[in-house]
Amino acid sequence: AHFVTGGAMCGPAATHVAHAWDASFEDLAACLLKDTAGEPDTRYSVDVFSADLTSPSDDPVVAAQAAIAGAREVLLVIDAEGVALRRLWVLFEAMVALDKGKLRVTCSAPGGFGDSEAALQKWRERFDSV
Repeated sequence: AHFVTGGAMCGPAATHVAHAWDASFEDLAACLLKDTAGEPDTRYSVDVFSADLTSPSDDPVVAAQAAIAGAREVLLVIDAEGVALRRLWVLFEAMVALDKGKLRVTCSAPGGFGDSEAALQKWRERFDSV
């Protein structure tokens, strides 16, 4: 049990995280920390920690579908450069989650998606380039 909250230290994650491996890990970690909204017992399924990447599944599509089915939601983390939007696997996870009504989207950039017309235009260009 967690020494402060009394909650379990491990167990099933409520949130499966879809993200680009080559985006900033520091930004991803900060984004997930912010997403917890201060709740220390929040659990996320992040592939680098929850999957055996040295012995991939015989059928990674089925494995991803099972991970998404077992999660309450899927958090699509879009990085500052929009790299996640150019990764087929990330888009696959997002489409499966969307179909199941489980998709939630956030931005790991320090300023989020921004709050200006210029920021909106920059994101529009990133989405259009996909």
